[in-house]
Amino acid sequence: MNKFKFISLLSAVVISAVSLTACGEKTQVSTPDANKLPSAIENYADDPEIAKNKSETTLGKPVTINDTVYTLNNVIDAGIVLDNLRYYYLDITVKNTSDKDYSINGLNNFYLILPDGTEVLSNVRADLYAKQSFTEYTQFINLEAGAEYNGYVGYCLNPDVDQFTVCFFPTGDSNDKSNVVCTEITPDMIIAPPAGLIK
Repeated sequence: MNKFKFISLLSAVVISAVSLTACGEKTQVSTPDANKLPSAIENYADDPEIAKNKSETTLGKPVTINDTVYTLNNVIDAGIVLDNLRYYYLDITVKNTSDKDYSINGLNNFYLILPDGTEVLSNVRADLYAKQSFTEYTQFINLEAGAEYNGYVGYCLNPDVDQFTVCFFPTGDSNDKSNVVCTEITPDMIIAPPAGLIK
């Protein structure tokens, strides 16, 4: 009986240690500066094909690559700061000019580059806020052949960050990330939420 008690006690200690280690790892992952999120292309660091072709555009100017017409219409400051993070949203239009359906989403197709070179991915907190507060919001879509989508991609940045580069991978139906479209954003380009956007 004592042997079984010892094994049970030992098992409990091992499980507790694993749980504490896992919690410790989660804490370490979540505590860095909110802007230093995983790079949108760091998983492809050894692939020279990723983002090898860079195109630049400006607000409101469409760019066509890989049967995709992409326009960054506006960058919106939602006007809120939660947990010391300011919420920004990209107002985008994407048109599929191919004869195949493909997916577009904030995590796979978009990222920001801050002035210090840090790359920032779309943030789930911004996604949740928009789902609750915007009159209409969809982050992940299946873009049918010939269809056009207008929507928003959300980011959480430090309150003092108001300048960055918006980057878009026009992956088409092949998830080809060799092309990237970049738009430089300065403080004077960022707008307040348009009428009717917030509930």
